[in-house]
Amino acid sequence: MVSNIAVQAKVCEYRVHLSNMMPREVGEASLGGIEEHGRQLGVRAEAGYDLDVGKSVPTLVNRGEEGVEYFNNVVGSRWIGKVDLSNPSPEVAVVDLVSGVPILGQIDMVIPLKEALGIIELKTTGSRFMEIRDHEMMQASIYCVMMRRLGFKCSRAFVVKVMRGASFVLRNEVEELRGKLLDMPPGQATRVGSALIRDVKVDESGVMRDIENALGYWLYKRNPTHNNSISNCKHCDYRFTCPFSTARGRNRF
Repeated sequence: MVSNIAVQAKVCEYRVHLSNMMPREVGEASLGGIEEHGRQLGVRAEAGYDLDVGKSVPTLVNRGEEGVEYFNNVVGSRWIGKVDLSNPSPEVAVVDLVSGVPILGQIDMVIPLKEALGIIELKTTGSRFMEIRDHEMMQASIYCVMMRRLGFKCSRAFVVKVMRGASFVLRNEVEELRGKLLDMPPGQATRVGSALIRDVKVDESGVMRDIENALGYWLYKRNPTHNNSISNCKHCDYRFTCPFSTARGRNRF
């Protein structure tokens, strides 16, 4: 749910709405991203997911009751209260209640820093023109705020973006990387080998406002809004079917 809230706040809420209403096309790039994610974290790519490529296939993580079952069965054992956080820990599960609504999330990696913890949001890409986007930083911010609300001292949040198939592997580099992360100026980005790393400034009050606003849609208190800029629409899976699309007929790239 955290990734959905980040997209609602920083990309386009109507994209999230359509992903819940329409079948999703799963392409080779999506499956490659899942496999790379598992390689980077040293974990099995869950449900390697037994997906076929094409339209009208199962979504990567089912929603509603099936989503809760997935969370409980697959990542329940990785609940933050059970994990040894004295070592870098991949795929840590968190749940926070906001206005009585459970917000479920899976932090890609929690790392111990000096007298505190940091979180890493891992993103992979097939493009050599790497860019860390606002919604990716928002996702990292939400996880950091959730940890604080759960009583953990989370001092830093980072987004690490890696090219698929690159020599950089996060699980192998994380120990050496910790010192570099601590020395990074707030809000700055740097390259480490083939990885792009961004320190995220965490605005806790702003994050909570965005979550509360997003919940208005999930609780059926308002209709979904849209942000139909050409830059958003041309990369959207629903650019040909969305009623607000400004990119019909445009090449995605």
